[in-house]
Amino acid sequence: MKKQKLLFLFGMMFAIIMVSSSCSCHSPYQKSTTSLMTVITEAPVPPSIPSDRFYLEFDGIPIIPGDEYPALFLPAEDSSYTVPSASGDGSNRVYCFEGVEITTFSDEMMTQYVLSIYIMDDRIHTPESVSIGDSVDQVLAAYGKQENDQSGVLLYRKNGTVLEIITVNGSVTSIEYRIDE
Repeated sequence: MKKQKLLFLFGMMFAIIMVSSSCSCHSPYQKSTTSLMTVITEAPVPPSIPSDRFYLEFDGIPIIPGDEYPALFLPAEDSSYTVPSASGDGSNRVYCFEGVEITTFSDEMMTQYVLSIYIMDDRIHTPESVSIGDSVDQVLAAYGKQENDQSGVLLYRKNGTVLEIITVNGSVTSIEYRIDE
């Protein structure tokens, strides 16, 4: 009989605990679920393709000089390294991908911004379909008349961004996007 009373009391305590924990609207579990939902609904959005600046679309994501580096939306880099800043006020980070190098700088809050994008081989092309190995005529057809008269350098500016295309013997050897300084 004592055994039955003890089992009954333990059963009742278990039931009370279960009911009270499932009815509590202020449980830590629900708070963390709410917090998780808040985080999910406020997830970052990838950058949109600008019409007023130069950019490189890489792995479906526009990389824009001067804008925040969209690390969350890009594949993992093959490697990265730090280099001294040309302005002497810190260091820049270079992210190396197959065919592309992206150099970033950080502000005082450690947010990284795109400083430059360097296309390294003919597998990567600009949104206008220009790639390394193309002719000067193909570049001029895609971008129009160049801004400068320097031989071997095709320079284009658009709203704080620069597209610089280097040519040797009439063929593209280098493509770089950067902030216009």
